[in-house]
Amino acid sequence: MFSDDDNGYRASLRAASLKLEKYIEPMTEQEIQALLKRIAERNNVHQQRR
Repeated sequence: MFSDDDNGYRASLRAASLKLEKYIEPMTEQEIQALLKRIAERNNVHQQRR
């Protein structure tokens, strides 16, 4: 435990984060493709400004 975590604040945040991670669903192929498309579009806009 951290010396500056006397009240357990950070420990409780870590514990909560670990519990919540199991509720995160993996992305579907469709969601991944949509994300890649948005990233590519954003990158194209930034490259055109140069």
